[in-house]
Amino acid sequence: MIIAYHYHIPGIKRNGKILTSSQQGIFLDGLAIYFKKIICYLHYPNRADVGTMDYTIKNSNVELISLGAHDNVYKRSLFSFKYTRNINAKEFDLFLFRGPSPLIPFLLYNYRSIQSVLLIVGDYSRENALYKNINLKKIVVFIWSRIYKILQDHLMENQLVIFNNRWQYEEYIDKLKYIGLASTNMISKNDYFKRVDTCKRKIKNILFVGRIDENKGLVEIAEAIIILLKKGFKVRYSVAGYEKKTGNVLNHIMDLFYKNNFENNFIYHGHVIYGRELFTIYKNADIFVNASRSTEGFPRTIWESFAHCTPVITTSVGGIGYTIIDRRHALFCKPRSKESIASKIEEMIKNNSLRKNLIANGYRLALDNSFEMNIKKIYNLIFRHYRNSKQTSK
Repeated sequence: MIIAYHYHIPGIKRNGKILTSSQQGIFLDGLAIYFKKIICYLHYPNRADVGTMDYTIKNSNVELISLGAHDNVYKRSLFSFKYTRNINAKEFDLFLFRGPSPLIPFLLYNYRSIQSVLLIVGDYSRENALYKNINLKKIVVFIWSRIYKILQDHLMENQLVIFNNRWQYEEYIDKLKYIGLASTNMISKNDYFKRVDTCKRKIKNILFVGRIDENKGLVEIAEAIIILLKKGFKVRYSVAGYEKKTGNVLNHIMDLFYKNNFENNFIYHGHVIYGRELFTIYKNADIFVNASRSTEGFPRTIWESFAHCTPVITTSVGGIGYTIIDRRHALFCKPRSKESIASKIEEMIKNNSLRKNLIANGYRLALDNSFEMNIKKIYNLIFRHYRNSKQTSK
């Protein structure tokens, strides 16, 4: 079977090789072993994206066709036809969309005669519902995200939809004819790292990995660590991730540590390529903290922490509270609350038996959700849906 694939993360061809983000590239390489060919219809990266093109596709049966510039969301939504002219529906059997993504409503409508499958990993409308400071731009984004959701929900009614989180799966289970659930965890079973405990070193290393964005709660984590430092705890804040040039979160965090005379207690690793270097950062961490303010699917960084036996503190937003249990797999903290985060870090450091149980339970859960298992599950869902649809149409 030949499938087409689209997502908003860009890709580019250099020296005969396809480069994209590790998040997308590992997924495509994993899926490629099950299909004759995957034709990727992707935008080419703009200046802000170039730093994230850190993965080279390994499989020769993955092909890249450019959809043009990775312009802003509104241009891609209003002028969808401009970006999709290079798509030739005669070249593939099925279209796989990873979403949410701005072009999906247009593509679903324009190629409605083609079998389609959607892999949904989040919800724009909920991600943009919890802004703290409202301005005109955020109001426009909020309205656009609501319109997007209405269009997407209407057009995917007769398609197979695979969710990567139980929160959205349960929301749609009575609304869709064809539905599936599969994690998009990227970590291979060969890269798991087992240990019994952490927090044995003099200075406790508190880690965040991911996109550096205000809605990820990085500032609240920084404020929580400063609270602990003032109480006499020996802790350090380590951050690994990518911030767009227009972002100001890192500067804000560095200012906080500098103004409180704790500048030596913050380390920024930069954008770390997925693989051995990133895994070493997890191994050197004592606690992983995810303080997302708004909803999301299920962060892959929590799976990565579990797989490296790094105990987790997290908010329960989005799919998180549907997938893991407070005080069994992780400690839940309140969104936007530096006091709650500080309290949970303190408890994690002090309570040895709780910490060991969280590490063991998280590791077991990660073993049941390895990359290989979930890629095979996604393939099986796609193949069965394609085969059954072909039989029904005869």
